[in-house]
Formats: sequence, structure tokens, C-alpha cells
Amino acid sequence: MTDQLKQPAWVDGVLATKPVPARAFTLGEDDRVSISVPRFDGYVLKRILVPLLKKPDFSIRLDPFGSFVWKHCDGSKTGEEIAQLLADQWPEETEMRLRLAMFLRLLLGQGHLADSRAPQK
Repeated sequence: MTDQLKQPAWVDGVLATKPVPARAFTLGEDDRVSISVPRFDGYVLKRILVPLLKKPDFSIRLDPFGSFVWKHCDGSKTGEEIAQLLADQWPEETEMRLRLAMFLRLLLGQGHLADSRAPQK
């Protein structure tokens, strides 16, 4: 059985997206990405609590794998194309397609990435 047959049905849908960053981010000296995430998303919480906070945002620092993926999420490449780039970068790693799909699904679901093909609100 091939890796393609073992993968969950949602993988193809996630890898068909053309992800773009939906949050501010910085690139560190070590070439790793840090995503800036607001502590509160709701209007009321932002209005009341954010002025009281020293730091209204927190950072998520990605590992080399995540940083590599993030830097290729430019809206011009699909998840499949990024998966191929990952396989070329780390040929010794297994299940890169599934790992990428899980990573993209998480970032899309949490609002860190957006699908450039989706209609804008």
C-alpha cells in the first residue's frame, strides 16, 4: 500500500490550498520565524483588557521545519508544491506530505495562515 492510500481524506483538501500569512511575523537572526499572535481576538476583550496588558501579543517561534514551510507560504504555491520542496530539503524524512498537511491544517484552523484562494471578507 502506498503512503497516498494510508493518508486521511482531508489531506488532499489541505494540500490544495495556497496558504498566505494572516498574522504579523518576524524572521530571526537564526532564520527562524516568530508569529505574533494577539492574546485576545474578541472586540470587547480587546477593548477592555488589552490596554491593561504590558504585552498585548505573544509569539510562537517555529522550528526549522515550520520556518521553512512558513517562508514558502506566499500564496503562489499550493501545499503540494511546498510538500515537494520539503521532500527535496529533507530527503531522509518520511511522511513529509502528511506532516505538512497536519501543520497547515493547524495553522489554517488557528488563523495564523489563510487560503489565498478563499474569498476575502
